Amino acid sequence: MNIENMQLVFDKATKGIIGQGKKSKNATTGECMYRCGNLRCAIGFLITDANYSDTLETKAFYEKEVVKAVEDSLGTSSFTDSEIAFLDRLQLIHDNTSDNSTFIYEFKKRATQLANEFNLKCNF
Repeated sequence: MNIENMQLVFDKATKGIIGQGKKSKNATTGECMYRCGNLRCAIGFLITDANYSDTLETKAFYEKEVVKAVEDSLGTSSFTDSEIAFLDRLQLIHDNTSDNSTFIYEFKKRATQLANEFNLKCNF
């Protein structure tokens, strides 16, 4: 994934999460989900309807089924280890940010740190 595509991925995920204003998580268990109703997590915003399956919900991002769903959705043949690490960190920002009134503020702060590390712009 070149820097332009990485920027597009970063923008799609961060703008999506900021736009929905909260985490995508199961209301009963509190577990983060790729999709929960109309909500999505960072990786969930990258997976198209055609490549999504409920069976992905039980798997971590770095597991081959989820990686394949994202690759197919983005039209890429295979991610490098550094690209998987970037996407995993983007996902972890969603998952590890406290789900309270400061979620968006904290999410933006952590996303900005990730953007700086990868020479990306924060377009949110």
